[in-house]
Amino acid sequence: MMRSKYPFQFQSLRAITKIGIIHISASSADASPVYDVALRYTRSINNRFAFKINVSYLTGMDNNATYLYRCRFQNLNSQINALV
Repeated sequence: MMRSKYPFQFQSLRAITKIGIIHISASSADASPVYDVALRYTRSINNRFAFKINVSYLTGMDNNATYLYRCRFQNLNSQINALV
């Protein structure tokens, strides 16, 4: 279950940034950065109406599929050549 803050009590503008690195010890891919940026704005107009806006952006490279495809294709070629 997700819980969020009550916009009538917690009116604010909040910015959150997270930075990380993926594939530090992997031999198949170089280390690549991951960025996560989020903005949250809450405002109460009166005692009955309040609103909240959340915006986020996430970027990064999780895996390198072309490398795995290339390795599997080379292994398949070597198995076919062994049969011929």
